[in-house]
Amino acid sequence: MSTKEEIRMLDDVVEEFDIDTKICPHTSSYWSGGDCPSDMLQDSWAMFIVKNVANKEFKIKYTELRNWPESQIRKFYREQILLKSGTVEKELTLTGPVADAMGHASDRNKEIFQYRWNNGYAFTTYRERVDIALERICEARAELVADKVKLLEVAEKSLTKVRMEIDELTDMAHAKNMSPRLTKILNHMKDNLRVTEFLQSEKEEEEVEKSED
Repeated sequence: MSTKEEIRMLDDVVEEFDIDTKICPHTSSYWSGGDCPSDMLQDSWAMFIVKNVANKEFKIKYTELRNWPESQIRKFYREQILLKSGTVEKELTLTGPVADAMGHASDRNKEIFQYRWNNGYAFTTYRERVDIALERICEARAELVADKVKLLEVAEKSLTKVRMEIDELTDMAHAKNMSPRLTKILNHMKDNLRVTEFLQSEKEEEEVEKSED
């Protein structure tokens, strides 16, 4: 697959999964007119900022930083600047030496670079950025499914509890020789209860609990 074909394919993935186009390279169909700085230029900005952070926050001397290879700079960004979530703790502000390093970059150029830096996309290829974005989408959807499963489990417990209460009422109706019609109604209620009737969000549950208090 040629570079152009790969970019077209990755552009399609970005569109299909509604991924932020700031991860796209300047040769992508999403950009035109120099709106997006090249990956190489963004890497050079990122390398300067990593060294600046290493010096200011980690007290590493410039004499040592001057000899850092690109691989070590990338490693420092991933291991020392990014959190476990893959994002930065402190969002990048383009002031002082950082702003000077970016020269006459347009506001749009800066916005794209900040987005990549803050979200763990610095020093990556287009394919790597798409992979990271897809992983995050999968993680978010997995969490959503887990939340729904949790709600379902709570609903099933509620259903079981209500059915037990109806059984108790039925036994009481038999013991007190109450009308057969009441027993029939209680059995009908029990047989027609559905778990979906007990599905509610955590917010709704909290509101119910407050009203009961």
